[in-house]
Amino acid sequence: ANPIANVTFGAVKTKSRERSGIDPLAREVYQRLLKSFSLHLDWARRLDPSAVLPIQIAAQTGVRASELAAITPEQIGHNTKQLIVDRAWKKVERRQSKVLGTTKNGTARAVGLSSNLLARIGEHQLANGIAPDETLFGTTDHKGWSNAWRAAQFAINGWLLVYSGSKTKTYRLCELDGNETDADIEKLRSWSDGQIGKPMHAKRSDGAVFNTLAEAVAHAGITLLRWHDLRHLYCSVLFKNDESIGRITELLGHRSEAVTRKHYKEWITDPERDAGEAERVASAFG
Repeated sequence: ANPIANVTFGAVKTKSRERSGIDPLAREVYQRLLKSFSLHLDWARRLDPSAVLPIQIAAQTGVRASELAAITPEQIGHNTKQLIVDRAWKKVERRQSKVLGTTKNGTARAVGLSSNLLARIGEHQLANGIAPDETLFGTTDHKGWSNAWRAAQFAINGWLLVYSGSKTKTYRLCELDGNETDADIEKLRSWSDGQIGKPMHAKRSDGAVFNTLAEAVAHAGITLLRWHDLRHLYCSVLFKNDESIGRITELLGHRSEAVTRKHYKEWITDPERDAGEAERVASAFG
């Protein structure tokens, strides 16, 4: 059974901004995601191998997308097993290229790296001939990784998501039976309105066509998580491991504990505070 089936996403953007595009969902969503994470990686590897390492780093360090794209080998301590997060790509003016600047809160932080993740980063650096001062992934944008992360979520639920931006800018869903080879997947993904000579809106038996991603999500009946949810996934592990609010604040690069408490107020349980409140209430009764 799909471990994240029938989970309400609940993060629709609204004008009132009751929930922003980066606010966390219910903690249970990330607990389920943790169980299905290897499936996500397997599908991301089939759909876009270049997205696998960025997904792993984001999930295991909680770095923001702008920080992830700015990582260089010189920030990685293979002896200390730490990543020094001290820079990020920033957009200064609309329609202009991003520039390299400080992190969101303007300070540096150190985040631990597992031996396995260190090895994967080292292999990536060696295979691609990346110099110490060059960024690991050669991009300022995480859109490609985000697309692979999104497509993997459809795939583990039995759907292949195909986007055609050449003419109709629509989404197509093909139902998978689980026996498709990589060649089959590639053939389905390469299907487009130009290649078959018919508009994608034409009724076809090999896929359903939708004008928006929201329509495709509704048809598939899935929980569509955002790229930023990888950061929340990391944070959920910290809470599970009973890390202090101070330590979580430090690892996430928040300006203060107040920011952390604001974002994760529904996750936080503070036994000492709760016990203190109970004692104060009891004392009022003499």
